Amino acid sequence: MRMSVSQVLSQPAVQCTLRLLLLLSVILVQSMEPQVLPQALTCLSSLLPLKCPDDIVLAALDFLASLGEIFLPPEIQSQVLPKLASLFSALLTDGSWLLQHHTLEAFAHFVEATNHEEVIPQCLPSEEIKTKVVNFLSKNVPLEENREARLERLKLQSSVIERPRDRLESGAVEAAGDLQPCPKRARQQTSEEEQYETSLQAAESALKTLQTLMAQTPPPQWVAARLRELETQITRINAVQRTGA
Repeated sequence: MRMSVSQVLSQPAVQCTLRLLLLLSVILVQSMEPQVLPQALTCLSSLLPLKCPDDIVLAALDFLASLGEIFLPPEIQSQVLPKLASLFSALLTDGSWLLQHHTLEAFAHFVEATNHEEVIPQCLPSEEIKTKVVNFLSKNVPLEENREARLERLKLQSSVIERPRDRLESGAVEAAGDLQPCPKRARQQTSEEEQYETSLQAAESALKTLQTLMAQTPPPQWVAARLRELETQITRINAVQRTGA
């Protein structure tokens, strides 16, 4: 059974599931099946123009940025690159200042990592957007942010990022509250170790929240297929780890 965009936007539980799947996809993007990418971008192309919640947009931006880290097979480039350009173009020209900042960060990550440079000009629909992106990439900030403005921005950013947890029932809130910070390391971590630690913490948190959500609300049928894909990707990651050990 397929759900319409309006059904997704009207069901907070489905929105939370979609957000978690996007975040997990960021972690597992290197091992995703190529044919999944056009489907994911088609979903986002239908959803994002309809003013979906900010936390969904932020998760989508993380996913779009991660696509710069992979090389797209030639057989799907014509399906993926135009959708990718259209999404970045729309997000760079719309949204609150908070979403604009995250869009610039996501686009900068994509630009720095991608092998598909030909799509970059298609993401910049106007001279104004080009100037904004160039200023961001060159760290040219027109106005200096004072301490009070920075604190206010960080408070707003935190409220947007934490919004999905507020939409869950008390059980999900309690489950999130049970999560404990990792103890401090006895030695300083390398940047690679910190990246692994951050990715694993995000995956563990997302899976625990998804488990709580599924215990409260029957998931849509498509969730089972996505979970099987994630299971396959985790198996491949373990296989690579064992090979490299």
